[in-house]
Amino acid sequence: MNVLIIIAHPEADSFNSYLASKAGRRFEKQGSLVHSVNLYSENFEPREGEIFYPDRQDVERFDALREHRYHWNAHRLPEDVTRHIELLKNSDLLLLHFPFWWFAMPAILKGWMDRVFVYGGIYDSSHRHQNGVMKGKRALLTVSAGASANACAYNGRDGDMRLMLWPPIHAPTI
Repeated sequence: MNVLIIIAHPEADSFNSYLASKAGRRFEKQGSLVHSVNLYSENFEPREGEIFYPDRQDVERFDALREHRYHWNAHRLPEDVTRHIELLKNSDLLLLHFPFWWFAMPAILKGWMDRVFVYGGIYDSSHRHQNGVMKGKRALLTVSAGASANACAYNGRDGDMRLMLWPPIHAPTI
């Protein structure tokens, strides 16, 4: 099994990073091929924008979806995005390790999704959800929070974490 671990915590010695390394070692012990990507250590740029597309299809107006499709078809996506897409497509299991900050995932992880889940390549109107490119693959989350399980549960003080993560994580388009 090929496992891709994405770590989205700015502290290299964080609990999230510790859990990610433990998971990686466990999967390797079981014979899996593990690739770990620490978005902060890599200085991954989470902001999508025209700077990544010097030869744009539309030079007057930046349209991320249009540029994604155009550059996907031309095989001219940014190098970091291409590398991450290959890791993602070659994985059987995606593990996301991140802290729950301000009722969401860290911006760097959301930005990773914005840039790597390329429209026209990873998904489009006919390749989403159960018909997506990643059909048959699994994803798991390891999420830390600065609150108790009760506070992050249904009717908890901080709200139900599962519901807050639903759109970006639990129901991805790929």
